[in-house]
Amino acid sequence: MSQVKPLLFAIPMKDPSISKSRLSMVLDDRSRREFALAMFERTLDVVANAADDSAVLVITESRQVEAICKARGINTLVEDRAEGINEAARKAASWAAANGFERMAILPMDLPLLSSADLVYLQNLVLPRGHVALCESVDGGTNCLMVSPPDAMKFQYGEESFRAHRLEAMRNGLVCHILRDSNIRFDLDSAEHLQEFSQIASRDKHS
Repeated sequence: MSQVKPLLFAIPMKDPSISKSRLSMVLDDRSRREFALAMFERTLDVVANAADDSAVLVITESRQVEAICKARGINTLVEDRAEGINEAARKAASWAAANGFERMAILPMDLPLLSSADLVYLQNLVLPRGHVALCESVDGGTNCLMVSPPDAMKFQYGEESFRAHRLEAMRNGLVCHILRDSNIRFDLDSAEHLQEFSQIASRDKHS
C-alpha cells in the first residue's frame, strides 16, 4: 500500500499575457506579463524552500509556464484552454486525491510577502479529514484555501470568495478554521496593492 502524502501546494497560473489585468492602468502589456512571471517564479522559489517538488502542482494553460515548471521538475496540469480558477482548483483537487494527498492548499501566485515560514506553518497545521482552513485577502477574496480531503467541497472563487467558501464549507458539513496570517493576506491584485507594497518594500529597505 502506498504511503499517504500529507499536503499538496496547488498554484493556479494564468497565461502571463492575460494575468494581472487589473494592473493594466499602471503597467503596459509587456510590463504586466513580466511582472506576473516574476511573481510566479518568486512563489515557486519560496515553495521550493518549504516543500519537495512532488508536493507542488501548477495548473495552467500556458506552454511558457509549463516549460518553467518542467525545468524545475514541478508537477504541472496543462489545460487545453483557460476555464477559470474554480475549474483549475477542481482539477487540482482530483489530481491530489488520485495521487494520495490527504490535504491540499491552494495558493495564488501573487503573494509578495509569502515566506517559507508561512508554508512550514501550513504544513504543520493539524487539519483532520472534514476540515477546511481559509485565509481572507485584504479585499474579501481567498488567499489560501486548505481542505482535507482535497475534493471535499466545491470551490467558490470570485467576488467575496472568502465568505462564499465559508458558506460552502458549512453546506458540506466541514469544520472551518480561519487563518490570520498577514503575509498570506496581502496580494498584488490592484494598483492600490502595488503602491502599498512599494511603500512596504521601501520602508523595509531603510529600516
